[in-house]
Amino acid sequence: MSTVWSKEIQSSEILYYSRLSRFNNYNKDEWFNLLQIKDGMKILEVGCGPGHFTNMIKKHFPNCEVYGVDLDSGHIEFAKEKANQLNLSVNYSVEDVTKLPFNDETFDIVYSHTLVEHLPFEFFITDQKRVLKTDGKLIFINVDGKRKHVNNFEYNDKEINDIYNQLEIEDDKYSVGQYIQNPQSFLLNLYNFGFKNPNVKFKEIMFYFPYQCDSIEEGKSQIKNQEIDELYNAKFILGKAKNRDLFEEKLITLIQQKYAERLKLFMENKPVFDHESTFINVYCGTK
Repeated sequence: MSTVWSKEIQSSEILYYSRLSRFNNYNKDEWFNLLQIKDGMKILEVGCGPGHFTNMIKKHFPNCEVYGVDLDSGHIEFAKEKANQLNLSVNYSVEDVTKLPFNDETFDIVYSHTLVEHLPFEFFITDQKRVLKTDGKLIFINVDGKRKHVNNFEYNDKEINDIYNQLEIEDDKYSVGQYIQNPQSFLLNLYNFGFKNPNVKFKEIMFYFPYQCDSIEEGKSQIKNQEIDELYNAKFILGKAKNRDLFEEKLITLIQQKYAERLKLFMENKPVFDHESTFINVYCGTK
């Protein structure tokens, strides 16, 4: 078992709350259409991380049989806990994508989100193809980090960024994302591995804070989730800093003040219209 990713690269909490903002009850249909989900399917997510995608599928398509696997045991423990809290029956296990413990021709859809760029394509694809049913869909998503629209609430951001610039971060010893390819190469790889009708869709996913909500409580919850996301990210970065003791208390206080102000404006019904977008490439091939 490994906890390298959750301990050294991106914690389960950061990944969970990041995906929670991007895939929520207000844009869920966009995601479900991209993943081609239909109720009653048997679905596998490889590299499921903390389980937000799998949990969303099971919540809204209760007749689907949903599986999530990840090499990182920390992510899987987190995913199981979240599923239990939501009373969802999702099959989570610690597995290697190159050695999936499923029979041939098992799943209608096998998908992944931001996994393909982390390992050679042959290792990524071979076992996923094996466990797909004939005419099943392989879908993988990667994020175009160079294209992004961000207009977040900027209260205290100058002071926060000043602290980040002063942190002495230890060198990253992991080569994250080293196998990223351009869309043409990914499609050619799908074709060369025998997938029919390889295609790609380019999609911008927008999310606003906290205007797409049905109640005051929902808005407050969205703001709180954003605060939790930023706090987890700050603590994760601080954990890698040699001089964290000099800045930790001040940084956490500034972030808490930022979201207290954001909540205050929301409760006073003063618009801010902070928003963010993610550009994703969605690849699909049919076995």
